Amino acid sequence: MIEKGTEVNLGVEGTKAEVVNEVDRWIYDLGFEALEINDSKPWGAYWKIDDERIEMFVDIFFPEIKSKLLKSKFNLSPKFLLVAPGEKLSWQYHHRRAENWRVVAGTVGIKVSDTDIEPEGFGKYKAGESISFDRGTRHRLIGLDGWGLVAEIWKHTDLNEPSNEEDIVRLKDDYARI
Repeated sequence: MIEKGTEVNLGVEGTKAEVVNEVDRWIYDLGFEALEINDSKPWGAYWKIDDERIEMFVDIFFPEIKSKLLKSKFNLSPKFLLVAPGEKLSWQYHHRRAENWRVVAGTVGIKVSDTDIEPEGFGKYKAGESISFDRGTRHRLIGLDGWGLVAEIWKHTDLNEPSNEEDIVRLKDDYARI
């Protein structure tokens, strides 16, 4: 469940630049500050949100697990992922983080496995639905017919070496990234 008044309409016809601008305005209007915007991803874009806004981010996008997240002794990192129609992130996992995702807009496909073998099928998740991944769980976000926007929060599992963008083990990638 997403807090009322926080919906965003991405439109099906918009170009990547138009959709990125719409999401950026929406993030700002919600009161978040993006520390980093990366719209050069072949699958879409992401926004890293200021850690000062973690509690507000959790209140809006993960209220049902708020106490679990905020009582955690591990650091949290909020982020938004925008996936383009027909595109997908790599089949991947992480050594130093668990993740919680909430679909904010659109419908996306999500693949999950405990092994390196990527399943053929995927679950369809629509706005308001969520999923959690433990550290090491293999997963992939897939854009379907329209743009999809996902709120993501990392739970760092190693306090001495927090996760970062390099903490990605890509098992399969459509864009030939290593």
